[in-house]
Amino acid sequence: MRRNRCVRLIVVGTVLVLLNAAATADPPNVPGLGSVVADDFKYIVDNVPLDLQDIVTAPLHLAGGDSVLRSPRFYLTVAGVGAVWGGAFALDQTMRSHLRSMSSGDADLL
Repeated sequence: MRRNRCVRLIVVGTVLVLLNAAATADPPNVPGLGSVVADDFKYIVDNVPLDLQDIVTAPLHLAGGDSVLRSPRFYLTVAGVGAVWGGAFALDQTMRSHLRSMSSGDADLL
């Protein structure tokens, strides 16, 4: 019972500190919506040509010295992700076959 009281005091104290910090914070300075939209449009217009250039020239850099395809760490990461994904799929199918009476909703939840 004493432990519950301590936990409650810690939670209440934390909430009070956070509320005090929120109450004393300065309100955000919100610029006009038009200037934000204009800035976003300028950013898009400036970056679209550079992005297209990167997309078009990316295959030329695959064989470069600093290419990710030359790193053994890349292949280990791909193998690790594949093993995790394949293992999860295999375990899911195994569970479903062993628990035939389980509904699909319960299996998805599991």
